[in-house]
Order: sequence, then structure tokens, then C-alpha cells
Amino acid sequence: MNKCEKVVVVGLGEVGKPLLQLVSEHHHGLGVDIAPSSEDPKGADVLHLCFPFQVKDFVGEGARYIDWIKPRLTVINSTVEVGTTRKLAEKTGTGVAYSPVRGKHARMLEDLRKYTKFIGATNRSVAERAATHFQSVGLKTKTLSSPEAAELAKLAETTYFG
Repeated sequence: MNKCEKVVVVGLGEVGKPLLQLVSEHHHGLGVDIAPSSEDPKGADVLHLCFPFQVKDFVGEGARYIDWIKPRLTVINSTVEVGTTRKLAEKTGTGVAYSPVRGKHARMLEDLRKYTKFIGATNRSVAERAATHFQSVGLKTKTLSSPEAAELAKLAETTYFG
């Protein structure tokens, strides 16, 4: 991955806004939300999806953003149901990883820096690209065996601490 990547974060809520702040310290960060961005997000090195899973069709919306932006790598940061990452990867034929955020929303930027970023992807090279990206912004990473393992771990953690 490039030393200074073009990184697009879709969804600038409690997760996306601090994530954009973090990646912008190291890369060219661009946020996309309901209001259109003044800069063209197409051709991003990394696309972070941070919108709620409760949208009508998460996989369809994710595929729409991938088709529009055409990133080299997509990372789902939202809490999703098990199987979502694989469905999105299969639907788009692109590299998609799952890496949930951990921590409290009130101090998300601080917690992003503190907790290990777990990563699950459908193949090793996609997982390694995601790990390299997160390491480039100063985060510790741990690659899991599959996206389903990461999705399930996030749901279990959310249930346990919820």
C-alpha cells in the first residue's frame, strides 16, 4: 500500500467521524455522508463502510459504494450480521475485509488508538492489505481466520458488554 493513501470513509457518525480523523492524520482522508462531498471519492485506495447495518439493504448499499468509488480495498467497520462481509465480497467480486470498531462512542478516537483492530477477510491477501492499512495509521492488528469469525466475535462482545 502507498505511504499516503486516498482513504474514503462512508458514514460520518459516531464511528466514521473519529475513524476519518485518525486516517486523515496519516493519509488523504475524505468523508462521504448524506450531504455530497466536494471532492470526488472515486479511485480510493481504501473505502471504509461505517453506516448502520439497519439500513434497508446493507449489502446492496455497500455494493453501490464499491461500484461508484472503485476502491482497491473495502473495510466494513459497522456491526453486521454473520455472513455480511462474504456476501458483499461475492456480490462485488472485490477485496472486502471486516474490522469492527471497539470502544465507547463517547471516546471513540481514543479507544480506536487503544484497542487491537481485529480483521477477518475471505482470503489472506485481503486481510494482510487491511492489516497493513491499519498499521499505517498506528494501530495494532490481529488477523482472524475468516470474516465470519470477526463478525461473530464482535456480536458476542457487543452482547456481553451491552
